[in-house]
Amino acid sequence: MNARTVPPQPAPGVSISVRGLSKHYGSRLILDGVDVDVAQGEFLAIVGESGGGKSTLLRVLAGLDSDYDGDVVVRQPVAVGFQDARLLPWRSVWENVVFGLHGSRSGLRRQAVDVLAEVGLEARADAWPGTLSGGEAQRVALARALVRRPSVLLLDEPLGALDALTRLRMQALVRSLWRTHRLSVVLVTHDVDEAIALGDRVLVLSQGKLADEIELSFGGPRSREDPAFERVRLRILEHLGAARYETELGRY
Repeated sequence: MNARTVPPQPAPGVSISVRGLSKHYGSRLILDGVDVDVAQGEFLAIVGESGGGKSTLLRVLAGLDSDYDGDVVVRQPVAVGFQDARLLPWRSVWENVVFGLHGSRSGLRRQAVDVLAEVGLEARADAWPGTLSGGEAQRVALARALVRRPSVLLLDEPLGALDALTRLRMQALVRSLWRTHRLSVVLVTHDVDEAIALGDRVLVLSQGKLADEIELSFGGPRSREDPAFERVRLRILEHLGAARYETELGRY
């Protein structure tokens, strides 16, 4: 049974407060007593093996899953971005951006174009989703999230399906938007390098538990050539049981 005994908004300076979060799917324990806070304006990256509870945690934070034990409070409003951009093919780009919002058609279009300009797509406002590249579709999805002026932005592997070059460009865009809007961002990713490049802090989930919490004190832009970057990377890979595979690959 879900125990909601905390106020509807977190304490001042905090965007997300999670205490004792546990979640089952049938008899399987997916999250096991997770505690985490996210400060206002913080960029938190979450990594872990498949099935380790990352996306489940994000669904709980987004309010998409209410069948859990523990206390979860998230500052409102919240916007969510998924791996699939989830655009409606029968609506234009700008109509997708403001879908679900209320107002005059002309006013909504102005809002959409303004936020599309932030992601470099104002020229595609009247295009159909089917004509967009994967990277463009994800930029539209980001615009759709930003137009709602969220306090918290939750991202569930939104860059996972992109090619390497587009992914790098999108990483730079996400970080730029975070700095501009001073959102609290929680990013779930399988990409350890991405987590280190973007996050202020990285959480490692393993078998539903918080295995590690790493403050990224070294500044940006962060490079794989930076020894501090590599130390954090190897620390995370060790938790994920992947460090030995890199060692083996290095022999070939």
